[in-house]
Amino acid sequence: MNNEPQQKRNFWPALFLGAFVIGAVLWGVWMYNIVQKTRQQQQNGFFVPTAPNQTNPSAMTTNIPAARTNSAVGNTNGTN
Repeated sequence: MNNEPQQKRNFWPALFLGAFVIGAVLWGVWMYNIVQKTRQQQQNGFFVPTAPNQTNPSAMTTNIPAARTNSAVGNTNGTN
């Protein structure tokens, strides 16, 4: 028979190392895609917002100030 002890298999450390390597590769691919997307956006220029259609009254906003409130706490003489 074989009296030489068999080498113990290192299943879990190999599994964790493999998962780390796969994660590192996926992270590298993800970062590469983000960098390429950002460079492409910078080369294509930037977004210039346009003014809303002023001929449509429903799209126009009014800046009417809000009514005054009595929020002065501790004011007993009636002046603000």
